This record gives sequence, structure tokens and C-alpha cells, in this order.
Amino acid sequence: PFARYQSLHSRLATKHRPDATYRAQARWLEQGRALVTIAEDARIVWGAQYWFLYKQCAYYGSSAAETRDGVTHAMVWQTLKTLADLGYRMADMGSQGGTTEKDKGIWQFKCGFGGHDVQVRTTEVMA
Repeated sequence: PFARYQSLHSRLATKHRPDATYRAQARWLEQGRALVTIAEDARIVWGAQYWFLYKQCAYYGSSAAETRDGVTHAMVWQTLKTLADLGYRMADMGSQGGTTEKDKGIWQFKCGFGGHDVQVRTTEVMA
């Protein structure tokens, strides 16, 4: 499944992601530290998602989809059900907020899956 995720993601989502990143993602998947979800039929890969797995928590990493007809929503919902079946009790969909219309749309998408916000302490590292 990783090759299908990489092919779709590199074509639709991030055209300039370094190959080293994809190699690391493939390695993490092989080690059981990630989950890839694919939505496809006999003709086409409609969508693909990459989730990080760490200490019984899943972290939404990235996705790409050929269409905006609810494929991404369905994939997240199915993945959340699969994660629950595997014993995961927490899934992090990413940070909230933002000021652009795109950020607001992403946040609305994330909120549609229910759950509740958990405050997380972050530290900014100065370079």
C-alpha cells in the first residue's frame, strides 16, 4: 500500500517532498509505527492517508485524494474505526485554528469527527 500512497501523494499533495522522507515513512510502516489507508477500486486509487502510530495514539499525518466527493472524510472515519478495533483510544487530527479560509476549512473538517480538544504544551525551539 505504501507505493500507492506515495504515488498519489507525490502527484497531488506535495510535489517537492524529498525522497528521504518517503523512505523514512516506508520504513516506519514496515516497523508497525504507521498506518496507510487506501481508497481504491479496480481502476483508480481515489485517496490515500498516512497515520503515525506511537504509544497507543494515532496521529493524522497526510493525505491526498483524486476527488473532493467525501473520499477523505470516509477514509478518516474508516481509519478511526479500524484504530479503535486495534485498541487505539486517541487520535490526534492536528492543531486547531488558523486565520486563512483554507485553515478554517481544515479545522471544520477535523471537528466533524467528534471527540474533544486536549490542551498540549508545546515548546518553540529557537535556531
